[in-house]
Amino acid sequence: MINDTIGKLISSIEFKEWKAKNPDSYLAHLFVMFGQDEPQVGYFNPNHTITTFIVSEIIKVMPEAKPLQEEKQKLLPLELDKIKLTVEQAMEKAEELQRQEFSQEIPVKKFLILQKLELGQVFNITFLTQTFNTLNIKIDSETGEIIEKSLKKLMEFS
Repeated sequence: MINDTIGKLISSIEFKEWKAKNPDSYLAHLFVMFGQDEPQVGYFNPNHTITTFIVSEIIKVMPEAKPLQEEKQKLLPLELDKIKLTVEQAMEKAEELQRQEFSQEIPVKKFLILQKLELGQVFNITFLTQTFNTLNIKIDSETGEIIEKSLKKLMEFS
């Protein structure tokens, strides 16, 4: 899914035209909301904004937006050669952890962001649960190791 999505994007006319005008922007994330068919691919721009592409039958270029982060820090570029797990494998690991350690927290929404953080390149997976908690699991994209896990009330998640 990752290579197909990014391949479809970078071969599109919409992306090629945008990239010609934005040569210094780089791949920063892949976002998937499960139950939704349209993955989103984000490129970090030198002016500290993100341009998001919705990858479906038609490539949609969204307006530049500020990244969702607490501090103004530069987002790191994704390293595609360090992705050894598929989206499906990462989600299976996260679901297994949820069943084993957080079985009382039943997910109603699931989403995944492949991104490179200071702690490494990760599948950053979040489950929104029936009890209005968020279960967040970070899995190393290369080794499959679970790096971090946390359960928080939705109101603390901001």
